[in-house]
Amino acid sequence: MKAATPEAPADPAKSGTEAKSASTLVNGVDKNNATRIYPRKLNFSLKFSLDEESSNGNWKWESSGEEAAALVSKVIWLEVTGEKEVDPTKKYEVKFKVSLKEESSPTEWENIPLYVMARRGKKRDYCWKKFVLSNVTGKGSEREIGLVIDKVASNDDEDKKLYFGLYDIWSGKLKKGLAIHYASVQEIP
Repeated sequence: MKAATPEAPADPAKSGTEAKSASTLVNGVDKNNATRIYPRKLNFSLKFSLDEESSNGNWKWESSGEEAAALVSKVIWLEVTGEKEVDPTKKYEVKFKVSLKEESSPTEWENIPLYVMARRGKKRDYCWKKFVLSNVTGKGSEREIGLVIDKVASNDDEDKKLYFGLYDIWSGKLKKGLAIHYASVQEIP
């Protein structure tokens, strides 16, 4: 997994703007015209204690290949980030597809919020949405969580990238059995 980004966002409950919610692949784009970014192309920062970075025992690939899901275990800090160049005049939806595996007990995730956060350009504030997986419906154990990013930058901004991430860096509780299948970025009308 790639190295973490140096700047973790502030606790979204204390700052930022809460955002509103809103498959066959061809060249990494699904039938809804969303670009999928698989875990091998995302940045991960995992910790199994407050003082120590992750080890190979904290994550594994569910299979070989570029589209393999990443399974994280025994972590108290989860930070999964990515970026994609976008048109600043358009609105986008950012999603993460995740699932809980058998090794995870429901109580581990019952009251632990996961945050999906995004911002246009490095100088902007994050928009964010909080999710508790036990409250999100999906197919079997799979869940999609995400948020919509409105036009939040002008055409004059130098940084045309959308920075996004999936975070649990504030709970401080040990968790296991979360699979991250992919992130997706989709332009929406």
